[in-house]
Amino acid sequence: MSLLNSKRSFDTTLRELSGITSYFESHFQGKGYTVSTENTATGAFISMTKGGIFKTISGMKTGLNITLTQNDGSIDVAMEVGIFGKQILPSIISMLVFWPVLIPQIYGLIQQNNLDKEAYQVIGDAIRHCEHHSNDRPDSNFCPYCGKQVPAGSMFCPKCGKNISDEVTCPKCGASVDKSSAFCPKCGTKMNE
Repeated sequence: MSLLNSKRSFDTTLRELSGITSYFESHFQGKGYTVSTENTATGAFISMTKGGIFKTISGMKTGLNITLTQNDGSIDVAMEVGIFGKQILPSIISMLVFWPVLIPQIYGLIQQNNLDKEAYQVIGDAIRHCEHHSNDRPDSNFCPYCGKQVPAGSMFCPKCGKNISDEVTCPKCGASVDKSSAFCPKCGTKMNE
């Protein structure tokens, strides 16, 4: 069962996913997540959990599941919140009891921490890193919102139009402000999200 269920497609000519999964695993393990990866017939599967965000309830662990599927000229990425149990019967019973309460809280934590957005960004960075090392497309980035390739240095995605830079402009004084800031450090104006 899942609540968060989103998909993105990343344009790439890469045929090997091991570099992408290694990069992803290294990034999130460095942030305290438990990450496991496995190859599938069509790509790779990544599962990640973290004690502070994903809680163990009645023998079940919740986490973010990511499926990478290779296609000609792209890699499709699908994410969902999942529940994993070691004992199937207690897991099913617990799922029926706790799912309506548990999953909205987990979904809220994922949204609050922008974990899904960060995961898409890291996958895009991993693709770019692997392409750069294979000299396929060294001068490109990926939009964290729609997954489409954009030229390096772009502030806005040419497909979805969202701001993809790390900074925004203060509406009052015009200063560059980090996207995560609640207030402008120059004039104190509250920043809109």
